[in-house]
Parts: sequence; structure tokens; C-alpha cells
Amino acid sequence: VMNVTARVGLATIVAIAVIVYALSLFGKLGTPDKGDKYYAYFQNVGGLTAGSVVRVSGMTVGKVFSLDIMRNDTVQVTFLVTRPNVQIRKNSSITVTSTLMGDTVLEITPEPGAVAPPGSKLKGVDPISMYDLLVEGDKMMKELQVVTANLNDILGDEKARKNLKESINNLEGITSTL
Repeated sequence: VMNVTARVGLATIVAIAVIVYALSLFGKLGTPDKGDKYYAYFQNVGGLTAGSVVRVSGMTVGKVFSLDIMRNDTVQVTFLVTRPNVQIRKNSSITVTSTLMGDTVLEITPEPGAVAPPGSKLKGVDPISMYDLLVEGDKMMKELQVVTANLNDILGDEKARKNLKESINNLEGITSTL
């Protein structure tokens, strides 16, 4: 036989548990996603995930809804534009980028042209991989070493340095009279 205080306490605990469960269930299911759905296709999505932010010109306009690998090994990125009055153009540049905080986002840079209706299939621009950056950086360093060696050959000669100084002085003299 429980007293009234115990019953009220038990009822309160049960009510709180039901509310917490309902809120957690609602949070997992979320609300139905509303917005205009588009599809972009990539060979590499560089860490993009469902729920990633979609931006147009740097402004958040929606989210990535899902990612699916297609038969031809491309990745279909389904994204929703939830912000009203945002139009996606057919020839917009769609890229996967990272923010300074390390978040991966789908960035859309508008280009002049026809508006893509909802449901359009758009071509994405694959992100540059770290490997590609390292290869390009290595090429640039080798080219820079060649240029530096050539400059050292030219400027290493005392006569060439003297001639270069004279040329610069002559150029200064000519430009000062203009």
C-alpha cells in the first residue's frame, strides 16, 4: 500500500521517462526532410557525409541527404536545399571542401545559366586529394630548384652582378626623367 506522495512521485518519474523516450525517438527520426532535392555525381567525395552542410556562395542553404555508390563507381550525393528562394543553376560548380574547423561541406558556386529544377542531376567537381597536392608540390619544388640554380649561375659571376646593377641604375635614370 503506497501513500499518495509515493504514487505522485512514481507517476512523475514515469511521465518524465516517457517524455525523454519520446524526445529521443523524435530526435532520431527527425522531422520529414522538406526542401528541393538535387543530385550531384563525383568520383571522390573526400569525407562528405549525410547531414553535411550545403552552401551556395558560402551561405548555408541545406544539407546532404544521402550518399550512394552507383554501378559505375561514381558517388551520387543527394542534397536538399531547404532555404526558400534559392535557385541552383545547371552549370554551377559543385565541390566538396573543408572549413577551417575541419567540417566537410558541399559548396555550390553559381554560374550564369539556366536554373536547374528540383530533381536535376548535376556534375560535381572532384576534390583535390592530398596525394595530388603532394605530387604537384614536388614538381614545383624541382622546378624552383632549377630556377634557383640558373639564377645562381648567372648572379654568381661578379661581372654579371656588376652589369645587372648598372642596368638597374640606367633603368632608374630613364624612368626618373619620364
